[in-house]
Amino acid sequence: MTEYYVVYDTASGAARWRGSGSTGATAAQRSSLPEGLAVMEVPLEALTADDVDIEPVKAFVCAKIDRAAEALRDSYITPGSGQALTYQYKAQEALAWQADHNAPTPFLAAEAAALGMTLADLVAEVLAQRDAWIAIGSTIEGARRKAKADVTAAGDFAALAAASAVDWSGVGA
Repeated sequence: MTEYYVVYDTASGAARWRGSGSTGATAAQRSSLPEGLAVMEVPLEALTADDVDIEPVKAFVCAKIDRAAEALRDSYITPGSGQALTYQYKAQEALAWQADHNAPTPFLAAEAAALGMTLADLVAEVLAQRDAWIAIGSTIEGARRKAKADVTAAGDFAALAAASAVDWSGVGA
């Protein structure tokens, strides 16, 4: 697989040169650059004009941020759109049951029966998990959106590199 990169000046953010190579080319460049220069992997579209086009790089970096956020989410929850929908239904059922013990709870009733739990115990568990996820998920989303806004606003490669260094440390704290 071919990897494309731009070497840029860390002080001015200006692209100095561009290149390509097999997988690992960006890392190889990184290890041999003089002080004051850095390298960034970019999509081919960024290199098709005479000058390096930073806009496709922004989209490329935003996609990487989205993938990192999703991988972090997946470390806390079971991945998959069907599973996400199941979590949503279970939380809705738990809230409805909490308000009215006669509310229909097909997901929760099936799970409680399968696990040999009371519906009340499962409702408490589901709502506790939902509350924990709200704290984690909202932190991930805030960091993801801020990083993408900073990437979009970046005017050069140094600013783009700084914006792409997402601080996920507040997640789960």
